[in-house]
Amino acid sequence: MLAFSSFISISAAVITIGFLSGAAFYARERNGMTSARKLVKRVGLVAAIWALAESIAIISNLAAIIDSSLVDALDTTSLRSYITQTSLGKVQFYSVIGALLVSSFSHVAKKLEE
Repeated sequence: MLAFSSFISISAAVITIGFLSGAAFYARERNGMTSARKLVKRVGLVAAIWALAESIAIISNLAAIIDSSLVDALDTTSLRSYITQTSLGKVQFYSVIGALLVSSFSHVAKKLEE
């Protein structure tokens, strides 16, 4: 589970950054509107997948560290300790926050375009 969620998380992160780069640098403007609408629509979904996969990776890493099941790793004390006291936990948590921000901003951008 850990390897699969990490693979999905990294893949979704790369695709999200690729879509954002494509929307920023390769979009053509016609009559005041950019052609990046399709990319912006997809960024929100891919970023949400990235956040979900990274959340699963956090729980999987914690379960591997404490050598228990995924259900036991959902203990709030252990989860909070992992996220606040380990470097890997902090990085993964910031990754989840970043993915959620990208996803929410893309939804706002879609509404502003309409």
